[in-house]
Order: sequence, then structure tokens, then C-alpha cells
Amino acid sequence: MSENKLRVRDVEFNGAELRAAQEIETGKVYVGVRWVCQGMGFNENRMKYERKKIQEDLVLSKGVKFYPLANDKANSNILCLELDFLPLWLAKISITPTMKAGRPDFVDKLIDYQLHAKDVLAAAFLNKESETQPGLKAKGNVLQVQLPEINVPDYSDEIKIMIDKMQRLIDDNILLNNKIDQLYTNMGKFSQLMLQDKVNNSVSAAIETKEKTVAKSRRSQKDECKEWKNAQYAIAEELVKTGKFKDKTAVLVHIYKKMNAVYGVVWEQESKDYRKKYNLTGKVPLIDIVYDSSTYRSIFEMTLLDLYDKYKDLCIDRTTAIIRPLIEKYNDRSIAGMKTYRAVYKRMSEMYPAINWETIKSRYASKHGTASTKRELIENNEELLKKFQNAVEYLLIQ
Repeated sequence: MSENKLRVRDVEFNGAELRAAQEIETGKVYVGVRWVCQGMGFNENRMKYERKKIQEDLVLSKGVKFYPLANDKANSNILCLELDFLPLWLAKISITPTMKAGRPDFVDKLIDYQLHAKDVLAAAFLNKESETQPGLKAKGNVLQVQLPEINVPDYSDEIKIMIDKMQRLIDDNILLNNKIDQLYTNMGKFSQLMLQDKVNNSVSAAIETKEKTVAKSRRSQKDECKEWKNAQYAIAEELVKTGKFKDKTAVLVHIYKKMNAVYGVVWEQESKDYRKKYNLTGKVPLIDIVYDSSTYRSIFEMTLLDLYDKYKDLCIDRTTAIIRPLIEKYNDRSIAGMKTYRAVYKRMSEMYPAINWETIKSRYASKHGTASTKRELIENNEELLKKFQNAVEYLLIQ
């Protein structure tokens, strides 16, 4: 649908502006998911997660469309959700005990969005004053129309003649249709004889095509499962850095136990059902069972993200905390701010010429059994960390 067939509005709600659009042809209203996420205070990672969840959800995906609501010159298409689906999406954002205790303001805002956002948006597009045309007087639910008196001539004879002609045409058409039906019957018999010789080859080709399609689908599903699991493992590895969990497995076990305690997931029964479904024997990784169910995936992802939100401040190492203001000052968009790191390393060498990185690296390798990057060397050496901080502070005031 082209842009000129949309009615786009910014609607103020709860201190934020929500951008929505109405299809002029259908009257349906769609709200930009980006603006709802921003209104509720989600960061970029959480917005990406919510957009992905909406598109993969069996029900919510039916209300998804992409419209050019952005103000950029590229006229980018934005993920939009039909207004009737908005309360369902917001209801799927679980309010956990952790959120109630640590983020009460967000919980209040989420509840307000769940209960009232749809009505406010609907009112902005749908509550319009009725328009009346000249000559029409509105009274209650009845439109009274005042018409002048008109003298209508008698055309009864002409109408009778036209009806007779139409009847003759209908009779002729019935005869023609009977002939056409017979022709189609004969053609069908002839086609059946022609196709009989090709049946065996067609069946064989269809079976071969189906087998190839199934094999390709299985490969695709396997790749998607691997990609999803790697994404969850990456978040779990970040949580290990907080010191709250021994390793990645401990994070996963924590989530499995919470799914059992809070949502009543019985893993023994789920494992049995999974093995029966796929005709498997032996132990099945619980992460595979989670991926197999869209419901369990959503619960797992939300629980993991809640855990990350709780401990994310502990995930940041000391060098990152020190250098972050300098990265922002330089507006450094390189991967992990590597341009800024190189500038700081150069300044450290200028301020402290006695630093010998190769020697420090060799000592670290002898002690820990492995070599490391400069960043890791600094993180594990208090003297280097102080010099790193001094170099950053010098560059900040330049």
C-alpha cells in the first residue's frame, strides 16, 4: 500500500508520542512498534527482542504490516501492529516479582499501556464528527430527506416488451450452455486418456521433489535452532561474568528450575513427550525441548532477559566503565569502540614509556597458561588499570 493511502498521526499518550497510521481503504489502524517500545522506556536490545517476538508469535504475526512511518530520507518501512493486536502483545510482556520490586515505575507504565493505549489510539482515528450533506437534517438516528414532487411517465408497455426480449435471450442461452457442457465433457474424457500415460512419471517426480523439500526444511530448521541457542548462550556467558553463576550451564539450570516453579513445566514429562514425538532414545537436552515450543521459548527468553536486567550492571568490566565517556566524546562507531581503545593505548605508551607490552603479556601467559589481549591484561593488573584511567582522563580534557 503506497504512502498516500495512509493517514499518519502522532498521538500523545502517557508523556510520549505514539505514531500510528490508518489504511484509508480498510479503515484499519496500525501502530508503530518502535514508538510504543520507546514510550515504555525499552532500550535498543529490548526493542529488537520485542520486534522479533511479535513476528514469530503465531497469533501476533497475523496483525503485522510494514509501513513507511519513519522520517528519514530512505522512507524506511517500520514494523507496525494492527490496533486490535496491541493489547495481546502488551499482555504477553510478563510482570515479574523482580520487576515489581526493582522497577515499579515501569510496571505502572506497562499496566497503563495494557489498559488504555488501544483506546487512545482508536479515539484519535475513529471518533470523528459525522458529516451531513446539504438537504439532509439529522434527527436522532434517522435522516429526514426533503424531496420535490416528481411526475413519472407510464412506461409499463415498454417494460413488457423488454421483458419478452430478455426471456427469449435466456432461452437461447440455456441451449448454448447445454452444448458447452457437452463439449467440456468430451474434452475431459480426451484429456484423461492423454494424461494416463504420464501418471507414473508425474508421481515419481512429485515424490522426489517432496523428499528434497523435506530435507531442505529440516536443514533450515536445524540452522534456526542453532542460531537461537547461540543467542541465548551469549547472554548466559555475559551473566557468568557477574560472578553470580559458575558457568553457562548454571545459568540454564537456574532458568529451568524457575520455569518449573513459576510456570509448572514438568521436565521429565516434557522429555518423554519429546522423545515420543521424534522417535528418539536416550537423554534429550532441555534447551532442545524449549526451542521446540514457541510458548516455552517465550518464557525462557523473558526469564533470561529479566535475569540479565537484574545483573547487567555487573557484566560491565572496569575498562569499559572507564573508557565509555571517551567513546561517547569521540562518537566512536567502530566495533566495541576499538578506535578509542587504540588511541588510549598510544597515549599510555607516550605517558609511560617504560611499559613493555610483550613482557607483560609473557608474564600473564606464564601465570594463566594463555596469552591475552591488552584489554584483558589491563583488567587483571591494578597498576596498568590506573595508567589506563590516567590516559583516558587526559584525552577527555583535550
